[in-house]
Amino acid sequence: MNEKDIYLKNEKKANIALAFTSLVFAAFLLITWILNLSGVSAFTFEGTLNTLVKIVLPIIVVALALPACVVKTKFLSKSWFKYYVLIAFVIAVGVVGFLVPQEGIFFATCIVASTLYFKPKVTRIVFYISLGLLIVAPVLAVALDGYQPVTYGTGMNKWAALFVFNILPRLLAIVIIAQITNGLAKRAGVILSEEVDEVKRNQKVTSELSIASIIQGAVLPREFPDSAFGEIYGLMDSAKKVGGDFYDFFNIDDDHLAIVIGDASGKGIPSSLYMMKAQAVIRALTKNGNLDTAKIMCEVNEALCEGNDYNMFVTCWLGILDKQSGELKFTNAGHNPPIVKSSGKFEYLSAKPGLVLGGFKDFEYKEASAKLKKGDKIFLYTDGVTEAHNVRSELYGEDRLLEKVSKLDASPYETITRIREDVREFSRNAEQFDDITMLMVEYRKPQSVFSKKFEAKRDNLENVQNFIISSIKADLDVKDKNQLLIVAEEVFINIASYAYEGRGYCNVDVNYENGVLTLVFTDNGVEFNPLAKDDPNTKEKAEDRQIGGLGIFMVKNLMDKVYYERKDGKNILTMIKKY
Repeated sequence: MNEKDIYLKNEKKANIALAFTSLVFAAFLLITWILNLSGVSAFTFEGTLNTLVKIVLPIIVVALALPACVVKTKFLSKSWFKYYVLIAFVIAVGVVGFLVPQEGIFFATCIVASTLYFKPKVTRIVFYISLGLLIVAPVLAVALDGYQPVTYGTGMNKWAALFVFNILPRLLAIVIIAQITNGLAKRAGVILSEEVDEVKRNQKVTSELSIASIIQGAVLPREFPDSAFGEIYGLMDSAKKVGGDFYDFFNIDDDHLAIVIGDASGKGIPSSLYMMKAQAVIRALTKNGNLDTAKIMCEVNEALCEGNDYNMFVTCWLGILDKQSGELKFTNAGHNPPIVKSSGKFEYLSAKPGLVLGGFKDFEYKEASAKLKKGDKIFLYTDGVTEAHNVRSELYGEDRLLEKVSKLDASPYETITRIREDVREFSRNAEQFDDITMLMVEYRKPQSVFSKKFEAKRDNLENVQNFIISSIKADLDVKDKNQLLIVAEEVFINIASYAYEGRGYCNVDVNYENGVLTLVFTDNGVEFNPLAKDDPNTKEKAEDRQIGGLGIFMVKNLMDKVYYERKDGKNILTMIKKY
């Protein structure tokens, strides 16, 4: 609501109040008119006065009743409507003063009614009009012999008595009332201006909150890629314009994913600012390659304790997932335990939580770990989910959450979306007191087969060897690496030397999973089975041995199993090694 709307709203209320007050005067004048027509002596007027009453009163009655009939129409918001209502009201009071001049104090009601508009200028204008009518009405009544003023035995003529005993006292009373109402109008105007200022301040705060909400939304992940290792989805639903909850996920390197969820104490902007500080510090300390979640939490805690004069804190859960092995290392700083699906069963991931972040310096956090297999899921949430309540003050609860997640057993997006709907349905008609935040990861073991095509020429040997070593996501010792280099050299050089008469290609597949390495070399050169040749007799002297066969003999001895297959015009050599 802007400044114009506020003033218009107040004017509408004033118009309605004055319009319905006019009905009271309309009713009085209507009764007077009916009694006059009936010949009742108290309201029977003679001569010219009687003619005026019969003609004027119906017109005034209609003029006074009409505003009350249109207060719900579009006229109510027109700027001229208030002047119409005020003029009709003042004229009605003038007519009453004309009919019953001894009750001239009625003119004070005009002054009081004008204060409804909170404008001293309006009050003064109405005062001057009322003052004029106060004098004219009784004078006209005496002139038409409709009223004889009381002289109280003073011997005054009727005009002197009218001024001394009727007009003068009422003038003084109205002047006093006008001063009071003028002050009331000024005071009401100040109050209205303060209301306008307050609305402007609130609008500014609302605008700032909207900007803060946009900034907060920008720091939370909004894209949820479905990568080779798994699917991720998160949601934050703030109880206020901005909230203190946050979730985050990001790659530390090619093989490690950080998963974070937190809840800062308090509500509104202070909580939001503290939340963003915590998130920024966690990101900074984690992205430098540190994979120790306990150490990271210790450093985050030190940073949040620094300058924490308002004793704020953050509950937080930080996990680092090895995308290749599925190992999940995590540290819990006073946060709700996540739900994990492992071996087909959903359960809470039990680990003793540490102290909240920002609580006390030098607190030592402990790291725990879990193993995720293909298809396993981890569901993170804040207490806004479990502590959501209904109109009977019942909590949503951990048992209900575990049951719902277990029954759904769905993708991260569907699970979080359905849980949010269920919490909203459970809390129907109850106010949301806390932020509701959820983050879920479904782990799919990455593709372990790496394949690359090389031109079959001797110069590519080093490229082939580097590809094989880099594709094996495991720490092999120097001996094992050297043996693989020898195997690659013997097989690839053999293909580059003898498979093709001209230009040709060799495809190399590397698959390392659960400690088992499988190497496959494929070429579409001339058919050749290196395993068909008998193994050389290593006991013979070198000069007595048959030429050839020693290289493939070394390969068979360095690897656990070696297979050859001719398929679709291709030579396929498969080698397996367990570590």
